[in-house]
Amino acid sequence: MEIDKPKKLKNSISFIMPCFNCSATMDASIMSIINTNFEEGDEIILIDDASIDDTYAKALSYSNRYSFIKVLRHHNNKGTAAAGRNTGIDQASSDLIFCLDSDNILRPNSIRVLKEFLVANALDAAAFGRIDYFSENSLEVTSSWILTEKLSFIDALNDPMKTPCGSGNYLYTKALWKKAGRHNEFLGGAYDSELFGLKILAEGAKFWTLPETSYLHRNGYESTYMREYSKRNASLLFLAGLIDYWNQVHEDDVDYIFGKGRLTWMDNIAQKPLRPKSNKKKSIYKRVVKKLKNQLL
Repeated sequence: MEIDKPKKLKNSISFIMPCFNCSATMDASIMSIINTNFEEGDEIILIDDASIDDTYAKALSYSNRYSFIKVLRHHNNKGTAAAGRNTGIDQASSDLIFCLDSDNILRPNSIRVLKEFLVANALDAAAFGRIDYFSENSLEVTSSWILTEKLSFIDALNDPMKTPCGSGNYLYTKALWKKAGRHNEFLGGAYDSELFGLKILAEGAKFWTLPETSYLHRNGYESTYMREYSKRNASLLFLAGLIDYWNQVHEDDVDYIFGKGRLTWMDNIAQKPLRPKSNKKKSIYKRVVKKLKNQLL
């Protein structure tokens, strides 16, 4: 007789952690989930991206110790956390997803509050209201970012540092991940998380942040972001990555970012913020995209 598999508890969470050469930091990250943020029915999925240190061996030791931890591995390095997130979410059995970087730390008992906030407000995604940065050698907070409470696609484009999009460490539904077309594995670098956050907002996600809550983000993200920014043209990358959503932006602004501002619109976003789509009957968007989509993609 076939035995039915146990059903997942409602609102259980799959914690997804991409791992690459992170043996020195992953213990604190994993235990910040297990110690006070893990509940019955949850699972943790560790995805090793062909590490060359003992990350994979350490991940297996956790799996042997805890039945709720699953380890997956890319045998060839894919070079981006987006690939690890997609691999893990593909195998996730819960309806809710929380991606935690392998060098960041959850505050004690913080996930339950965030989940209750998401469920009570029927949100598609919920993030902590503040990102606290800590140093390599201690948990002392060196700086903090206060994030906007209710997010929109246009606001996130105009002021990305006020949104959790770039961090990627927040709670969302697996259905939303599917709707947004997964994480972009081809963009790579420090931009894949931000692009995913923008895409879910463009898809109409109800995405709020919870004031007076935070998680600990290891110093280094900003410098990584700036290194990427200095060697890759962010304006072009996001122009292509958000190609399906520019019809939500004002027609004159679309003309600008596909035209003379094509290489610089993100550099100048503070001086020339984008506006939402107007009520014009005919949008330049369709004409411009038809002309340039093949070039960008």
